[in-house]
Amino acid sequence: CHIFQRLAQVDVPTDVADKVGQIVAALKNNDFLTATGVHTSLVNTVWKQHKDWLKGLKFLIQMTSKSNHNARTQGQWAM
Repeated sequence: CHIFQRLAQVDVPTDVADKVGQIVAALKNNDFLTATGVHTSLVNTVWKQHKDWLKGLKFLIQMTSKSNHNARTQGQWAM
């Protein structure tokens, strides 16, 4: 996966990369609560070192959640 290749090029500890993997898996399963929880954990522990990409990751989680919600809402009206 491209994100993991990028993480490998940057000085990101294995435990942080593992948490990013958990977020990706949660998003694949539309589990936005878990994705948000893991992101919050990262923010609380490694914000100072990784705030630049953590901001973008938060935006990605929010947009994915919103997109999924909009798709479900439109599907309800299509019935």
